[in-house]
Amino acid sequence: MCEMIALVRKNFSLGTAHNIPLRLLINQSWANPDGCGVALYSRQFSVGAEFFRSKESAMKNSDINELAKTGIDPYDALLAHIRNRSIGGVDEKNSHPFRFVHGTLTYTFMHNGHLGTYNKIPLSGKFRPEGKTDSEVAFCFLMDSIEKNGPLIIDHSRLASLHSDMVYLNSHGNFSCVFCDGRTLVFYADANGSKDMWIAKIDEDTTLIYTQANEKTLARMRQTIAENPKKKATEAVPAHKIQIMERMLSKKSERNYMEPIVEGLAWKPVKMEADDMRVYRDGELVFMNRQSSLASRQ
Repeated sequence: MCEMIALVRKNFSLGTAHNIPLRLLINQSWANPDGCGVALYSRQFSVGAEFFRSKESAMKNSDINELAKTGIDPYDALLAHIRNRSIGGVDEKNSHPFRFVHGTLTYTFMHNGHLGTYNKIPLSGKFRPEGKTDSEVAFCFLMDSIEKNGPLIIDHSRLASLHSDMVYLNSHGNFSCVFCDGRTLVFYADANGSKDMWIAKIDEDTTLIYTQANEKTLARMRQTIAENPKKKATEAVPAHKIQIMERMLSKKSERNYMEPIVEGLAWKPVKMEADDMRVYRDGELVFMNRQSSLASRQ
């Protein structure tokens, strides 16, 4: 399991750095220690994508910690990811977000989930994975779609076609993702409900999207622990991973171990429904294929 956040601002405004979400994500890296990465875009200064990845835990990485201190000005879009590996070893090439430059646009992508049959996803060969993850194969598939169908224009039929691509990838396993070209950000919530995806309005101009464990997530942890006792730990499920799961399950508020992302802040998060895809253009919501339910702050 991994965690990710994305932040998009409608209007550029110095002094609204919003470094709190990034700091809170870093604080969750004890449970996701296998790499981190950030992509940043700025319409104001025509920044294609400031980008870094590391195989280090976010808690140990100097770049992401410095960004958490200074805030994201002068940027108006942020993608950030912390990794708990499933497919592919601990390697910078396997850390998210992933990036391709195509035409005049810089595309970035990050994924939360596990695509068990990713090796059956057809690729043209033009876009090739640099690392060895199911996530990057999914990104290459989406880039093949961009090559075939054109960029992410705000057109219902084009975005409906993109949603079909997301559904196809989801058919290979659990799949929540963020896909971005700088001006257009796409958020897709796993149709299997393997993890919750939330949207929170930080202020009038700023929207935050983040993932959060749910009961299905915790049930999979319990099953993994039962099937892989420490004395029989394997390369796929090493002992320290089991220890992390046990720690997460032992927390007082195990239902929402990512609760600090919103707890105590004046945000009103909304949970995306399964198979929900939302598209933001220059910070404005321009497409959604499902209605969402109000979050229950129990």
